[in-house]
This record gives sequence, structure tokens and C-alpha cells, in this order.
Amino acid sequence: MAKLLVGSTVNGNLIWHDGGTSDREMTMVYQNISQSITTGAFTQMTFDTVKFDNIGTWVSSNNSMTIKKGGIYIIDGMVSWQNVTSGTRGVLEVRKNGVSARWLDQSLAGSAKTFSVTGIVMMQLAVGDVITLWGFQDTSGSMGTQLQADQNSVNMPLTYFSIAKIA
Repeated sequence: MAKLLVGSTVNGNLIWHDGGTSDREMTMVYQNISQSITTGAFTQMTFDTVKFDNIGTWVSSNNSMTIKKGGIYIIDGMVSWQNVTSGTRGVLEVRKNGVSARWLDQSLAGSAKTFSVTGIVMMQLAVGDVITLWGFQDTSGSMGTQLQADQNSVNMPLTYFSIAKIA
């Protein structure tokens, strides 16, 4: 059985290593600046902060992840809004090469509270595939995303996108 090790490289990037010679792609980005999501339309999510990106998967110029090594990946994301009115629907979608690949979540909000859509999916990806995250909400107007929540004095991103190669 292979051991999985997670640690830091000399340059500070996070790695996931299976004991062999190949480091696995791992990337996580999140929002530090709220994004306005128009009601009734899918909007590509933008991310301004890189938490880790061990082999350069993140492409900030088009808010996407470009796959460097083919294989099976776990893709995870969440979009949060605050002070949402009741009856609101939110959707989170992963697109591969510009085409809808999978809805991660579709939820209905309660009234006057933080509302999040989140999900995780496993996908077979090839070198050069471009992965993006899209959000949707159908309130009566545009809504800004919520950025972070204080969980026991640790700021946790509430709007994020991550990918990790698992095989």
C-alpha cells in the first residue's frame, strides 16, 4: 500500500507525494474580494488569492485550472452569499473545456442568512483540460459573494475552488 505524504517543499508550495517520484497536482484558490453574481445567469467565478498551487495549475488571467498531468482528480468548490432572501436557488457548476461537466450542488435558501452551494466530484482529466467553476443564483437582483467566516479564530474561505490529482 502506497503512503501519501503531505508537506512543504523548499519553496513553500504544498505537495502531495505518494512515495514515488511524481508529485501530484494540488491547487486551491479563494476569494478575498467579493464578486457580484447576476441573478438568473451562470457567472464564471473569479478568485484572487492562491492558497497553494504546487505545479502551476492555476491560470489567474482566465480564472481556470489547466491540467498538467492526466489522471483522476477530485474537484471541490463552494460559493456563499450573505443575507439571502427566501426561495432563492443557487447552483454550482464545473465546466471542462468550456462545457458543463457537472453540477456540484443545487440548493434552496432560507431567509436572511448565509447561503452556500458546495460540492465535490471525481473526474477523469487529460493534459491540457481547462477546468472552471461557475455560480448561479436567482434572487431579484445581483448579490455579492461572502468571503470568510471566523471558525474558532481561524478565517475559513467561504468561496473557493480546489483540485487534487488522486490517481
